[in-house]
Order: sequence, then structure tokens, then C-alpha cells
Amino acid sequence: MHADRSAFPVSLVEFGDYSEGPRCALCGHTETVQWVRARHLHRRGDWVPFWRCRQCRCLFSDVHENTYAGDLGPGFVKFYAELGAGVEPIAQMLMENLPQHLRTYADVGCGLGASLHLVERVLGVPALGFEPHPMLHERWLGGRVLPVALDQVWLAGNAQRFDLLLACEVIEHVPDPVSFATDVRLAMADALSVAVFSTPDADSITPLEYPSEIYSRLFPGEHYCLFTADMLRDVLLRAGFEAVEVVSRGGHLIASAGTAMALSGRRKDAEHEPWMGALRRYLSDALANADEVESLSPVLTGHAYRLFKALMNSGDFEAARNWRDKSTAFARLLDEDGLIRPAVLEHALSLVDFESYVANLPSFLGAWSYHLAMLARVEGRVEVAQRGLEQALALMQHETRIGAFCFIESTSLQGPARMELALVAAASGHPDAAFMHWQSMAQGLADVPVFARAAARLALDENARGNYPMVERIIGAMEHHPLRAHGLLTLLCDGDWEVCALEDVDLGFDFWIARFHSAMHARQSLDRMHEAYAVLGIGVCRHPDAQRQEKWQRVCRELAEWRRHHQLADRLKASELVHLVDLMWCDVHGVFVRGWVHAGEHEIRSVHLVSGEFREQALLHPRPDVVAWFPQFPRSGDCGFSAYLKCSAFRPVELEVDIGLPTPVRLVLELPPHLNAPKPDTPSSAHCLDRFRDLMKQCGGTVVVIGGRRGEAHPDEWTDCLLPECRVVALDIHPGEGVDVVGDAHALSQYFAPGSVDAVISRYVMEHLEAPWVVAAEINKVLRIGGLTFHHAPQTWPIHAAPNDFWRISDSGMRALFGPSMGFDVMDVGMELPARIHPPASMLSTQFPSVEMPVFDGFLSTYLLARKVTDLPEHAVRWPGTAAQRLARARTYPVGE
Repeated sequence: MHADRSAFPVSLVEFGDYSEGPRCALCGHTETVQWVRARHLHRRGDWVPFWRCRQCRCLFSDVHENTYAGDLGPGFVKFYAELGAGVEPIAQMLMENLPQHLRTYADVGCGLGASLHLVERVLGVPALGFEPHPMLHERWLGGRVLPVALDQVWLAGNAQRFDLLLACEVIEHVPDPVSFATDVRLAMADALSVAVFSTPDADSITPLEYPSEIYSRLFPGEHYCLFTADMLRDVLLRAGFEAVEVVSRGGHLIASAGTAMALSGRRKDAEHEPWMGALRRYLSDALANADEVESLSPVLTGHAYRLFKALMNSGDFEAARNWRDKSTAFARLLDEDGLIRPAVLEHALSLVDFESYVANLPSFLGAWSYHLAMLARVEGRVEVAQRGLEQALALMQHETRIGAFCFIESTSLQGPARMELALVAAASGHPDAAFMHWQSMAQGLADVPVFARAAARLALDENARGNYPMVERIIGAMEHHPLRAHGLLTLLCDGDWEVCALEDVDLGFDFWIARFHSAMHARQSLDRMHEAYAVLGIGVCRHPDAQRQEKWQRVCRELAEWRRHHQLADRLKASELVHLVDLMWCDVHGVFVRGWVHAGEHEIRSVHLVSGEFREQALLHPRPDVVAWFPQFPRSGDCGFSAYLKCSAFRPVELEVDIGLPTPVRLVLELPPHLNAPKPDTPSSAHCLDRFRDLMKQCGGTVVVIGGRRGEAHPDEWTDCLLPECRVVALDIHPGEGVDVVGDAHALSQYFAPGSVDAVISRYVMEHLEAPWVVAAEINKVLRIGGLTFHHAPQTWPIHAAPNDFWRISDSGMRALFGPSMGFDVMDVGMELPARIHPPASMLSTQFPSVEMPVFDGFLSTYLLARKVTDLPEHAVRWPGTAAQRLARARTYPVGE
């Protein structure tokens, strides 16, 4: 095993292959696909595939070495002892599963043996550990550790039986989990004994997680299987356990197993100390009883950090401050403000490899610096907190660079650190700096929750200060975010309570109150206030709570006061209509309007959309949210309407409302501009082509042009720019001017040897390829490592060269064809030449939902430049048709096109 596990390429894990896999290792089902692959734990250049079973949904790998902890370097042992001993989750699992009587305890796969010491100190019972590679068992740690292989019948030579057993992150390491679980069950003392298993949750392995978190759960090369909750329960029941309870927590599954009587008889919280209190007591006791030499040991140094973090997380800031000041493990590292000394920071940033870093400094330095800064923050020392957060970011970014797999806590805390920096800047009266810090946060799929929470907290702070323009600026940035349809951002932008996690309900509710206040004080149009009011009303119904109800009533009172101030009631008594247009658009065929209209004491009988001689009756819809605004006028009726009016373009449109008067009331609606001003052009393919040309002219080599036939419609601008430095070879399905090789791009490797080509390019060819993913795999095969591929294809374009016009490709499609899962690194990708898409008149009718389809933005072209970084496995990409069928289809491409 490599001592420096951290020195991996940036790309630790990749999703999206989905090729067919072997039979499931757990349920035997034959339908499996590659769900994810990860860099091998010991052989850094290799990839380990993890297959997902379509039936049981577990993940499994067929690459195993079983050397975990067998050859660890001293740096990683120290790191694990200081930062990764797992004491916190172990304490929680044990204290939540205490059996009715506890006389003996065993930890199967005990690692350092930290749980043994905890059980003997806190629970006062003898503890025994089983571990094939004990790594480091310091002399002061309690319990006894037996070096026994876990995939053998490890109880054969031991007659002891146990009331409580723990197998923490072990069952995924064994080839036969049922047999392993059976051995654990046989070690139970009686019908009241409890066994606890923890293991990574297969359902947590998604692109929404941080790669370092995913990697630590996959542990490629060591883990056999990752279970779903249902499959873990099934395995334990097959092992003979009578009752099994499984919960998911932090990307891991915790299963409690035994008899039904044992699980129902576990001691409740009221009968024993809560786990956090027990952990704090254990850590305090262990540190208080250590002598001066022991206090410098890796485990105790890590315990000192764990105690400080536990005190901070529980809100006991005075105790955290006292412990920081008196701990001998901390004194030499801190300055007078309780932050990391500048000299220590400078020294840390100068250590550029994992081994030297953890050998010279505490492995928790980055995360600890964050908690130190947060202590200053809660104490109100704003300038100190800002300096501490900047220190923490610098350290955590450095740790992630030198050990992406190891420093998982540093990876996860960078988002919160930037969020706190934004809040500190706002509190210091620097809203622009606060906005900048917020925008500098990572904003990928895995980062969306923290990014959205930071947005909500920053908006709430600015709302409290009355800085409504900044609140609107934050709202605007979120509403234009490319991932606004994910998680908490969806609630904050669109008011969708369905996708909101329970822990975010209060934050989301308060945020929409801020939006309500911002719309009110910024004198915005009524629809923004109405939207916020409606979202809050839905939220208080979906998530009833006394505190939220009180806030909702306060908003209602504020709204009533606002209405009185604007004398809406008096205007309504004069029979004036109140209306709001929710959505309005037009094209060359007509105009669509959706909104509501209220007539005070009068009943709305009908609504028409009118333009000159054109007239269309609108559909009326109930709008209880609008009625709630006007409780003094209950007779107005269904006041929502929608209509599509087929009329001449660019003509005035009126809303005609029949409220029982001799003459219907008419309102003139202002049409929005038919076409917005053209957007500034996007970065073009010309810039990308220039980059490709410059790189190729520097290195020279062979460039293959797919679809290289020349002619009036096929200028040679893409290849002439490469001469004379490069050798250009034109391939086309038909012979013709300039064609060097007549052949099918789907079989590129039949014409060029693997790794023999320096670049492959195409222009408006991808859409004519029956299986472009096969061509992408063939390009990977013939390119050398580091070779380039450049393509230009239509994204929005009429059908042409029929019948061989198959595809339209977006920038995301290009990323999929030439992304990491296909062995490429995308260097540049984009869409250019903005266009507008109009639905045909036949689709437009008030009776159908499609009428609400607006005019869509599009782009005429997509371009991509990518570099090959790895070879694809043989047959990684296939097409169900035969080569002869593909060739026959390709030959139908019109010669004259």
C-alpha cells in the first residue's frame, strides 16, 4: 500500500458509464451496470468500476486486494489516529444501542481500539477487539486487541460471548457478508444481546456528493459491496438475526440486530446518558488522566481536538474557550487572539506533500482553525473572526490539494467558511464584499445546499438592516443560477415546498418573509408581494408550527396595513378593477395572457381578450390566494383567467370584463416587446478553433478530419490553418475531392492504429452519425494520450441531408460524448449564434396547456475542444447494430450534400 494515499489525480471518481456488468455479488441478479468508477486505492493509475444491481440496487466491485491497514506509512497512521478514529459516530451508535444488561463488549474490526477505551471508561465493562491489522494500539488505551482475520471464523479459538458487539465499517470489507454476520450473531451472549453494524450507504453514492466523500465510502480496491438499507437488512436476516432496524445517517447505514426482545429492550435516553454527553465525559476523562508524555500521543491529541469540536457543536462556547486556553496540545500553536500563529500557518503552507504535513503538524489543523474562528465569531470579535476564517480557508484549501481523499472535513468546511466570511463582511458594513464572498463559494451539485443556505442567511441579515437592494441582488443572482431547480434553491427561487428538507423549512420560511418585505419596501409591482404572500401561506399550511403561524399572522397584519395605506379598499368600492398579469407573451401568431382580475363587490361573469376584430373568451380559474386579499368582497368569484388570442402581431390588446354593468369594463394591456434585444454573442467556436490550431501548430502530428470531403458546401478553412506543421488526413463516407480515406467514422480504428493520431476534428458531421457515442469511443482509441479532438455541430437547425440527420447536440451533450466517462478532459465547450424558437399556430389554443409555451431561446451551433486523458476499456461502448448495417446506413448520406 502507498503510504501517501493522498497523492491521487484530481479526478477521484467518475459517474456515467452505465456499461453492462457481471452478476450481482449479493443477490445474483444478472442485470447490472457500471454506476461509478474510482481511482484504485493502491495503484493510482488504475480505475476500479463499481457495478449497481438493477434488482437490489447495491454497489459491488470485483477488484480487491484486502491489504487495508496492512502496510500503512507512519504519516497515515498518525493522521488516522488524530482525525479519523471515528470516536463520535461510535459513541452515538453504542449509546443508542445499550442492551438491558451489559457485562462484556466486543469490537469486530476495532482499528485503533478507541471504542474499547471508551466502553471501559464510560460503561465500566471489559472490552475485547478483533482486528487483522491493529495499526496502533497505544499502551494507555483500554481493552485487549486480538489480531484475527475477519474473513475467517474468528470465534473458533475464543469461547467468550458478548452482550454488545460493534462491527463499524467492516462488513463491506469481507467477501461473504452473510457468513461474517453469522459469526457475529454466534458471538452474542443471550437473547438480550445487541449487535450493531455500520457501513457506507450505496444510495449515497451520487453526483450530488463531494468526490472525496464518495471516494472514502467506495474505498476502491478494498470494499467488496456497498449495501442499500433493504439489502443490509436482508443480509442480516439471512445470517439468522430475528429482528433488524436500519437507519441512514451521514452517508452511512447503522443496523441494530438481535432478537425482537433485545431491540425493544434497549435502554432509552431517559435511562442513560445521551451519547454527546457520554462522549464529552469520556474525552475529558481521558485527557485529564493522561500524563505529560501521553498527552502528545496522536490519539490524545486528536481527542483534544474532538473535545473542542464537541463543545463548539453543542453550543457550550465558554467551556470550549476554557479548554482551548488550558490544553497543552494547543498552547504552542495559538497566538494571543486564540488563532493559529502566523509562523505555524506559514510553515503549514510550505509543506507540499501529505507525509511531511501530517508528520510535522496536527492532522486537524485546517478544520480546527475554522472552529477557532467560529469561537471568535460567536464572541463578537469580528475582525479576529475574519482573520481566522481567512486562515482556515488557506489551510483547508492547502490540505485538500495535498490530500483530497484524506482531508474530507477540510473539503466540507470550505463552503461554511466562505459563508461565514460573507456574513462577517455584511456585519462589518461591507455588503459588496459579502456578496463577493458568497459568489466565490463552490456552486456545483454537491455544493448547492451550503450555497443556498448562505444566500438565505445573507439575505436575512441584509433584510434586517433594511438593505433591500442587496436582498434583490441576491434574489436575482439565485434566479439566474443554472442549478436553481435543485434542492433548497428551488424553494428560495420558486417557492416549491415539496423539495425542501425539513431542516431547511424555517430558513426558507424566513427567507420568503424577507422577500415579502423587500418587495414592499422597494415599491415593486404587486405581483412580487403577492407571490411571497402566497408562498408563505402554502408553507404555513404544509408545515404547521406555532412559531411559523405567528410569523404568518404578522405578515398578514403588515399586508393589511399596507393595503390601508394605499387605500385599496376605497378604490375597490368605486367599482374599479384590480388586475395582475402573471404571464404574457406574444409571437407572430398572437398573444397569450394569464392573470387575475378582481371587481370588488361585483361578480365577474366573463373575461375576453380583444384586439381589433379579434376576440377570444378566457377560461376562468379559482384563485383562493387572491380572494384572501379581499375578504370584504366575497362575491367576486373565480377571478383567475387565461386566454390565447389569435391576432395580428404588434397590435394593442384589451381585457374586457363583464361584471353585470350595461357596458363591459375594458383595460388596455401593454404588450411586451415581441423580440428582446439580441443578447451579446457568446464566446464563439472561432476562439476555440484558434486555441486548437495554436496547440496543434506547436506540437505538429497527424490530424484526422471526419467528413473531410471538399466542395462548394465544404470549405477547407478548418484544415488549411494547420498546414504545414501538421499532416492532415481527410476521411469521408463517400469518395470525393480531398478525401484520403473512404470509410465509416464508426470504425475509425480500422483505418488508423490505436494511439497513432494526434487530433481528430469534425464540422457539422456529428448530427449525421448514427451512433456518435461509438465514434467518440473510436476517436479515443486512435488518439494518443494527450491528443486533441475538436468538433462543431448544430444545436438548433432545420433537418438537412435526409435521411441521415439523426441528432442535435447541446453543450451538455458534447460534455457527455467527450467527457471524463469517455476518457477525455473537456478544455472548452459552448453554444453560439443565439436563435429564437416559435411554436406553430396549430399548437396554440386556450384549451391546451401548450399555449403557455413561451418563445424559447436557442443556439444554432455547439462546439467542443477536449483532450484524451485515458484509454477506454475494450468494448466499453457498443452499438446494437452490426458493422454492415451501420455502413449501409452511412452510405445513404446524400452525395450532393
